[in-house]
Amino acid sequence: HGVLGYPFVLPDMIGGNAYSEELLLSGSSTGGVQGKTAPQSHAAGNSVEAKSEAVVASTMFFGALPDRELYLRWCFANALLPAVQFSIAPWQYDDAATAACRKALDLRARYLPTLEALATRALATGEPIVRPLWWHDPEDSVCLTVDDAFLLGDTTLVAPVLEPGASSRRVYLPRGSWASVGPEPRPLHVGPVWIEDYPVALDELGVFELVV
Repeated sequence: HGVLGYPFVLPDMIGGNAYSEELLLSGSSTGGVQGKTAPQSHAAGNSVEAKSEAVVASTMFFGALPDRELYLRWCFANALLPAVQFSIAPWQYDDAATAACRKALDLRARYLPTLEALATRALATGEPIVRPLWWHDPEDSVCLTVDDAFLLGDTTLVAPVLEPGASSRRVYLPRGSWASVGPEPRPLHVGPVWIEDYPVALDELGVFELVV
C-alpha cells in the first residue's frame, strides 16, 4: 500500500477482528478460556514453545482463539509495521506467550524513533514507510520476486517467519553489508546473497541492518 501512495499502513489487529469487552474489563489471565492444553515445557530456552499444540477456545469470541504459533508469529510480523493493535490479549494463552509478545513490543520500542522519522518523511515526500526489497536495488531481479520480507526505511530489512512449524527461514539480502539484529553476535553478510535456514525462534524476528 505504501508504494501505491498510502504510507500509513494499518495492519489488521493481532488475533483478527475479535472484540471482547468482558475480557478487557476482567483483566483475567484465564477468564473465558476453555478446553485442554498441552503440558508446559520447562526446557531451557524453549518455554515459548509450550502449548504450541493447545486447543484454546473461548466463549468471549466467535469460535476459537487463533492457533498459538500463528498468534505469536503474527505479533512479531507486525512488530515493525507502522501500527500494532491487539484484539486478543496474549495472556489468553499462557505466560510464555505474554513474555514473547512483550519481547516483540520491546523490539518495536527500539525502532520507534525510526518509525517516527519515516512517518515525518512520508508526510513530506510520500515515500512509503514499509518498502519492498526492490526499493533498495531496483535492478536486482531477485528483489522483484521476494514477497515475504520488507524494508523499514532504507537500512532495516525485516524477515518474519510465515510458515507453520518453521523455526528457520530462507532470507535474501540485496547488495551491501548486513548485520543481523539479536542478542547473540552473528557474522556479517555481504549481499547479494541468500541465507539458507536462518534461525528464527518463535519469540524472535529476523531483522538485518545495512552497515555499508
